[in-house]
Amino acid sequence: MTSNKKLFESITDGQISMIHARSKEIGLSKDRLYLMISKLIGIPSITALSKQEAVHIIEQLHGQTKWTMPPPAGDKGNVHGDVDRLPLLDHVWGIRAIVRALGWDKDHLKNWLKKYMKVASIRELNRIRAKDAFVALRKIQAHQRSEKREQGDE
Repeated sequence: MTSNKKLFESITDGQISMIHARSKEIGLSKDRLYLMISKLIGIPSITALSKQEAVHIIEQLHGQTKWTMPPPAGDKGNVHGDVDRLPLLDHVWGIRAIVRALGWDKDHLKNWLKKYMKVASIRELNRIRAKDAFVALRKIQAHQRSEKREQGDE
């Protein structure tokens, strides 16, 4: 039962193009763009943005500040399309938080997603695969923590 759960609507190809085009127009380096994205979502990955977060970034690139944070994510009642396939926002936020805690960069994340989840980016995860990725990353994080405890680092 996920009718009241917030859903993750992935950034669109059009939004990705707008972000890159506007960044070029205003002379924003890729490093600064990824820093901006990382400050918002915790990891430097354009394809890990939601539609709402992309709107926020695009507005910032245009010098607008309509929202101090991205607009809220939708739920089954106000999102269009195949909502039952969309990942739950909690799973995507969890994936991002674990990736950040593990210290992975965007290339490490992309390689892991490609090898183990058989997708190129977070935006390609459906609900089941997002949950699988979240659970797998939690296990990796737990393993990393136990190794640190064994080494006396924690």
